[in-house]
This record gives sequence, structure tokens and C-alpha cells, in this order.
Amino acid sequence: MTYARDNWDEFAFGTNNTKFTIPKIEHNIFPKTNQWLQDETTSACTIFWAWNQIIRLFWLDLTMEEANKVWLEIVKYCTQFWYTIGYWWSTPDALNAVCKRWNTIWYNRYNKEKIFYEKLVWWDERIQEAKDKWHLIGFTYNLNRNQDRYKGLVDKDEYKWATWHRCNIKSPNLTRATSWLITKDAKEWVHDNYYIWTNEYYIKDIWKYVYKWVYWNFYIVLPQSCLEWSVEQVKQEIKEIKAVNATIWVLSTTWSDLPEEMQNLASSYANTLRNAYSEARPLQDKDKKVPQWLVDILSYEWKYFDEEDQKKLAELASHLRQKYSVL
Repeated sequence: MTYARDNWDEFAFGTNNTKFTIPKIEHNIFPKTNQWLQDETTSACTIFWAWNQIIRLFWLDLTMEEANKVWLEIVKYCTQFWYTIGYWWSTPDALNAVCKRWNTIWYNRYNKEKIFYEKLVWWDERIQEAKDKWHLIGFTYNLNRNQDRYKGLVDKDEYKWATWHRCNIKSPNLTRATSWLITKDAKEWVHDNYYIWTNEYYIKDIWKYVYKWVYWNFYIVLPQSCLEWSVEQVKQEIKEIKAVNATIWVLSTTWSDLPEEMQNLASSYANTLRNAYSEARPLQDKDKKVPQWLVDILSYEWKYFDEEDQKKLAELASHLRQKYSVL
């Protein structure tokens, strides 16, 4: 695995509060990529679903061979630096690679805008808005894909373990997910990275899989013109909210060991920050307070260390997020 050492750059607006608009997609061009077309890309599902979003977003009417040729470029490019063929990519690393490659080379090739991406937690209302406006939305899941494609409809309570996989969801109202199955109550349709109806199926209720077999972070790629603020303003907002979260959680985790008068001051200061920043991270589970604090501290302080230590801090943050189900 490659860890996301640059998960905090201008393309990874990880605050869940970036101010942007979501345009409606008016066309009906869907990606025809197939990550199994070349040996070099069989493990690159993360970059394939990001590329699929770009194809859909900008109406790139590419054949499967044309779409795959672009991805072979970036795989070969990344092997010069940090990617090893046959190993899976971290989501932020792959998205950063996609965005940077598009924003330096590909946007000129296709005469389109530069892009950014936003990380959204599943309950963010903008996910539904994006689906309603015909966008693809990237997600990570651990369902049994080979079993699901034959069933056609994902609506089970238990799944056997399978490898992590990245692809997209979209509105089931766009078109039918299979040639033989019709359902009126499905909420999602998975658009996978294998062209012509492989692993394409409905999900009736994705909520019951989040925190179990579906990771809660979802991703959307959009043109930079959708940002209501400049990139520099957004980067400053990210720094500010990271500092706020780190400060609040330090106060919350150390509060009980302070003398009474200091407890009052710490509580008052934490409340002041929460009132001033509506986007400050809420307390969802008291038992997760300490691991959430440490993840927020690592996220904020990461930039002050050299590359070797940044990698170690990113590994620790990733471990804590997975083990304790914190954000």
C-alpha cells in the first residue's frame, strides 16, 4: 500500500466544508474504461474511478481503448516515483496524481477546465445533490463483487470478506443497471471500472453497509470554476479548521485533569470555538474522543515534519482511522 503523504494539498479539500456549487450534467456519456485491459492497470481501481468521473463530467466520448491509454500514461508516470505495479493505491494519493496530471497536461489535451476534488462523508447532503444532478461519486467498499454481479441486487445483511475496491455510485434513475433486473426502490447504482455490464448492480440501502463493508468517505471531482473561493482561500480555510479541530479536541481530552477553575476556562474556550465555527467536528462518540484528537493533531502538525516522518505520521493516522472508525 502507498500511504497518502500529500493528503492535505490544494486538491484534497478534506474539511467537508469547502464551498462549491455542483453543476447539472446534461449529457448521457458514460465511461467505457476497463482496468483489466492492460496488466499494468489491473490493481489501479482507484485511479480508474477518478478517471471515470472526469470522462462523465466533461463529456469525453472515448472508446475503451482511448480511455485506457490515458491511464497507462499515469501508471507509467507514477512508477517513476512511488507506485509499484500490482499493489493498490491509497485514495488520496491516487486522486492527487489524477488531479495534478489533468491540471498540468490533460486539460490542455482535451481543451477543458482544471479540476479539484472534495472528500465528503456519507451523510453530507451534497452527495444526494450530486447524484440528482447525474454525477458519478467515488467510494470504497469491501463487498463480495463476484457474488453480487450474479445477484444483480445488493440487499443482504452479511457479506463474506473480499478485497477493497474503488468505483462509483450514481443515480439508478439514469438507466438500468442490468439488462434483466428492474427495481423501483434502489437508491444507488454501482458504476464499476469494467466496461460492459461487469459488476454493475443496484444497492437498495447503502446506509446499512457504511462502517461495515463501505467506507464512509466519498469523493467527487468537479471543475475549479465551481469553487466559490479561490484555491488559496480554500487552502487557508483548511488550515484554519484543522487548527480549530485540533484545539477543541486537546481541550476536550485534557479537561478532566485540570483544576476546576481551569476546567471552566477550557470548557468556555471550546464552546467559543464551536460557536464561531459551525463546521468544527462534532462529538459523535465519547469513547472515540482520544483517537479522534490524535488523528486531528496528526493532520494539523503533519506539515512541520520532513518526508520520512510525514510518512510515519500518515501511517499512524490511517491506522487510527481504520481501527477506531474516526474521521
